[in-house]
Amino acid sequence: MSKGTDHLFASLEEQTGIKRVSDRSYGHLKYTPQSAIVVYVKKKSIAVSFDTEGKSDGLSKDEHIKWAEESGLVSSEVLPGVVFELQEGTKSKSKSTLIAEIPYDDEAELQDHEMVTNIVNVVDLLKEKTVCFSQYEKSKSDHEKAADRQETESRIKQDDAAEAGKYVFVVELQIDAEDYEECEDDSYNPDFTNPLYELTEAFSARVEDTFDCFAPGYLFEDGKPRLLGSPADLWTHVFYAKKDGLIDDMLPQIVILLSGCDHWDYNFIKASQYAEIPGFTVFGYYPNVADIGRQGYCGDDLDTGIYLAEREGDDTDNYTGANSIGYAGNGMNIFDLKPYLEAIAETAGKQYTAT
Repeated sequence: MSKGTDHLFASLEEQTGIKRVSDRSYGHLKYTPQSAIVVYVKKKSIAVSFDTEGKSDGLSKDEHIKWAEESGLVSSEVLPGVVFELQEGTKSKSKSTLIAEIPYDDEAELQDHEMVTNIVNVVDLLKEKTVCFSQYEKSKSDHEKAADRQETESRIKQDDAAEAGKYVFVVELQIDAEDYEECEDDSYNPDFTNPLYELTEAFSARVEDTFDCFAPGYLFEDGKPRLLGSPADLWTHVFYAKKDGLIDDMLPQIVILLSGCDHWDYNFIKASQYAEIPGFTVFGYYPNVADIGRQGYCGDDLDTGIYLAEREGDDTDNYTGANSIGYAGNGMNIFDLKPYLEAIAETAGKQYTAT
């Protein structure tokens, strides 16, 4: 992280109480009912916002919007060069945010006294305006703090994904052990039909025409994903990862970059109907809850997951965030877009597109 970002967050913590999340480019000040003032250093601007968090016991979107409209902050220059905009339901039906973007040209500006003072003044203004209904959160346990960090990281990563026009989806295939237990090496096996061909063909036909595919980073000692030349390459990586003791099972997971995140209730179902495989489970950004979700698809039927739970009016918490991927043995960092873009850059001209 840059010296400018380090300096800015050190100043913000000292003067406003904003807590930086690890060494990331964002920090927040949590409130009850659940809401937060967030400062996020982007490439050419600094976003300062007051957000709802979409929780049932948190600050509701309606309350947030009513407060914002009555606060006098919306669409007027409240400080020199600072104009707040109210964004309703950008990421989720239950969320809203009041946000201002303060532009800068060079990272050195983040150490400039005038810039730091401007950001401090914006944060202080939000703190002053929110005191009527919010209080600083009481001290939390380490477990709760870790959960908050993970949730914020997930949201920021998906904001970055939206900006780049790419979303990370992990697809886990349902393959019976006996279907591949006789594969003693990664060579051609006439008794084994690689289901990854079926999956990628179905996604190309029913989800997006072209997309990049990757072998997950956990298959490699350096932890970095690999851009695939073909679906068969993944099986080779899985085989040697098992042989080298990096994984216990022949986990048939593939990472796919898609340009949209609205495939859950239609396109993924169509792909499941199209593919001649038992089924698959999708992990990725689910916009209705603005977090990572999990949903299973089995031909014409839905398996347990977030879309099914939401459609049937059930609690979706077990299928979101860290809860959604824990059983699969992955961490939330598998959805970080940056390593996949780096893998593409490293193998320029050799990108795989499903055809």
